[in-house]
Amino acid sequence: MLKDIDCHICGICCEFLSISSLEKDTDVRCEFLMYDNKCSDYKNRPQVCREYKADLLCYFISSLDHDEQVEIFKSVYGNI
Repeated sequence: MLKDIDCHICGICCEFLSISSLEKDTDVRCEFLMYDNKCSDYKNRPQVCREYKADLLCYFISSLDHDEQVEIFKSVYGNI
């Protein structure tokens, strides 16, 4: 079993998940997400972002293109 999954820096979590401390709604790209899918304010990111860990879904979608990643992420997590 995989214990620690490496983040593949796809940015899907920063696009799809809501982040109340940033007043970011579901399915809205985070204002701090840069073109390379890295956080432009990483040192000051909210606690929820600090605690988010890549999981098996991240591992399985890492080889897909962006649109496929979004589609699968939404089908698994729905409207959070």
